[in-house]
Amino acid sequence: MIDVLVALMILIKPFKKPYKYIVLWAVIWGFSTVLIRPISGESILAFIERGANWGVPFSLFYVLKLK
Repeated sequence: MIDVLVALMILIKPFKKPYKYIVLWAVIWGFSTVLIRPISGESILAFIERGANWGVPFSLFYVLKLK
């Protein structure tokens, strides 16, 4: 539910200053959930395959940081 709320907030007004921190939350959350897969015994390929889960929010955070 929180993921959907974060996505909707970013889609509505992505270029406001507090939204940088919401995008940063999405990066941290996505990276941590993807990192759990190799730690729990799955292949490292599961981490690589789901790189977009944290890579896309990280790119958006980088773009917002430049503004």
